[in-house]
Amino acid sequence: KGVCEWDGKFSVAVLGETLLVYGRRNTGAGTRAVQVAAARDVRGPLGAFRAVDLLGLRGCDAACGSTYLGAVAANPADPETVVGVFPFHAQTRRPRDHVCYVGLAVSCDGRHFGRPDVVATTRCAPGGRSFDLPADGW
Repeated sequence: KGVCEWDGKFSVAVLGETLLVYGRRNTGAGTRAVQVAAARDVRGPLGAFRAVDLLGLRGCDAACGSTYLGAVAANPADPETVVGVFPFHAQTRRPRDHVCYVGLAVSCDGRHFGRPDVVATTRCAPGGRSFDLPADGW
């Protein structure tokens, strides 16, 4: 408890003067989420990692499923926002009822994102994963 575990799934974006570093967070409950740390200067220091908030993902959507990682970049349509691509492995309250998809969401502050729009329905993989993951670098 009190330890924020992460691994090598990172994405970096710039929003105005702020550098944002996104990482996959292992929740310890077998699910994954996305977290972000921010710095006002590219030389740092980075602030603490905090969970990304995706509007509409509450209760079992967040606790039973996984947001496996996030690929986030400056939004080419609106430079005052960032856009993220997130693969979801959603599990309903029925244990064998799984849905996987890739969602697209926009944020004005880099931490709070709007409700993700489904851009692709994907196949679910074992262990709270989707077979289809976005690649960063776009």
